[in-house]
Amino acid sequence: MIQNWLNAVEQTVGIKPAIYTRQNFIEGLLGDGIQELADYPLWIAHYDVQQPTLPASWSSWTFWQYTEKGAVIDGNVDRNKFNGSLNDLKALAKS
Repeated sequence: MIQNWLNAVEQTVGIKPAIYTRQNFIEGLLGDGIQELADYPLWIAHYDVQQPTLPASWSSWTFWQYTEKGAVIDGNVDRNKFNGSLNDLKALAKS
């Protein structure tokens, strides 16, 4: 079901969607089935650490949501890092 959704999104928008998950959620949910998803960019949410812990099938992260307590506007916001250059980001977004 997940793979069908990912295929539909990629076919519709022309960009491979990212897999967004908490640090330990996806392995518990899908077990060995996550290996099929490892070709997708990983957007990992893992707070209060120097580097995020990755699900076993991924060797690196594309985006890292490192806090939910960012002070950018009135109230808390999520803060994220991109693992690459501006050109890498543009290529990922196909812009």
